[in-house]
Amino acid sequence: IGKSTDEIIEAATQLIDQNGLNNFQLGDVAKKMNMKSPSLYNHFDGLKDLIRAVQIKTNEMLFEKLQLDTQGLEGKDGFRKLCFAYRDFYQEHSGIYETMTIPIDKNDKELKRVTLKPVRLLTKFLSTLNMREEFSIHMVRFVRSSIHGFVDLEEQENLVIQVDAEQSFNILVDMLIDGIWRKSELKCNK
Repeated sequence: IGKSTDEIIEAATQLIDQNGLNNFQLGDVAKKMNMKSPSLYNHFDGLKDLIRAVQIKTNEMLFEKLQLDTQGLEGKDGFRKLCFAYRDFYQEHSGIYETMTIPIDKNDKELKRVTLKPVRLLTKFLSTLNMREEFSIHMVRFVRSSIHGFVDLEEQENLVIQVDAEQSFNILVDMLIDGIWRKSELKCNK
């Protein structure tokens, strides 16, 4: 019985989420799907192409979580909830999250489009600050790198000093909010 492309992507997503990207092989997907490895080439151009499909799915999953968790919220409240939803997603899906750190081919319009969906949601909460577009892009990069850096350290168990990580993350989000909102007021007044 033939397997659909979506079924294969789902199986690959589960395997990567359970075992991590470094341990992922086409043979594992074939085994999980009760297929022979060469049959996967009817759907994908190899391992890299299948991982790209998981990248797309991961970005869609992140976007759906962020959108659901921030529904009906605005400004600082929405921004705060988005930060925590991002961290929750990482903790729940650290395996597939790794696919989001793979460099994107500049010519891959579909992957670029999907990758920008969570970014645009973050931009929505910052848009109430009336920032210039360029400054807004800087702030989006600042937020993403701050949260990614924290969750990555947390996942790698590099937060070795015995202080509550939850409290540290709360402080990080508070400082992001205070800094961005204060900086935007200064920029708007110039």
